[in-house]
Amino acid sequence: MNASMWHPVALATAWVISATCSPAWGANGLTAVGAAIRHSPEGMYGNCARIGPGYASGLNSKRDVAAVAGRDPYKAERIDLLECSLFDGGGGTFEVDCPVQGYTYCALNRNDGAGNRVMVGVLLDSTPPVCQLTGKRDAPWSQIDVMVRDPGTGIRSIEFRQGVENAVLQEYENLEQGGMIVITATKEDPALPARIKPFYATDGAQNTVLCGPYSF
Repeated sequence: MNASMWHPVALATAWVISATCSPAWGANGLTAVGAAIRHSPEGMYGNCARIGPGYASGLNSKRDVAAVAGRDPYKAERIDLLECSLFDGGGGTFEVDCPVQGYTYCALNRNDGAGNRVMVGVLLDSTPPVCQLTGKRDAPWSQIDVMVRDPGTGIRSIEFRQGVENAVLQEYENLEQGGMIVITATKEDPALPARIKPFYATDGAQNTVLCGPYSF
């Protein structure tokens, strides 16, 4: 959020997720939201500064802060809260030099519209999914298992553009749950060879890999 106005949130009702806080937050007697879930791109942050008696700064999305010109925060595999304190300037998010290594870029907003000055470090997912033959069974029906995995942003889609040969594919879990799925193929005619023809796997950051073929 880049609005210039902010609205305090009552400290008594503010989210407190972590009991561990940095010296700056501790000096304010507050706990920064997001400290315990600091790697999640989906996470919130806030409650970073005392605005007045009984009031703390409000909550916002880390992904909103990460949205700077030329960057797509929806391709992030992690967004870390690096700094959060009382607002000290105008609104708007800008890309800045990272104070520590390990990030693709960092973004700073001096007034996020909720009373916070906040900096996040963003690590974009640039690694395509991995495909691997993980299982093979010969009886009573010949089968193979192919694992498709992406620990960064998860598996977004699998496209069997060339189909399969003498095989039936078993349904697998919803791809939106990400992480890892296993594709199982069962041979139809046991007297003939079977094959999963080359297929495409794409992760949440649109990195794509060509998998296969896998014969059995």
